[in-house]
Amino acid sequence: KWPIAYHGTKFEFGMMISLSALMATGGDHGTGVYTSPSIKYCAHPRYAKPFKLDLSKAKQQQWTSEYMQEFKKYDGKWIQCAFQCRV
Repeated sequence: KWPIAYHGTKFEFGMMISLSALMATGGDHGTGVYTSPSIKYCAHPRYAKPFKLDLSKAKQQQWTSEYMQEFKKYDGKWIQCAFQCRV
């Protein structure tokens, strides 16, 4: 059984990580990917910075109506980005 770890990040980095994977970079404690077994720790605003979803600023012409309906329920809400990793 693989243990679970979490990685909190800014919302704007979420898509990049989703498409290219977590990659080791330099940080306060050296090069690496920083994870924690605690989702509460990774959800701290220092790591998973809260982001207010504003669909009025999105390029909605590129979205299908199906996507718009899915995201509409989150419009105006504060969200955070954290990845669940198997390590």
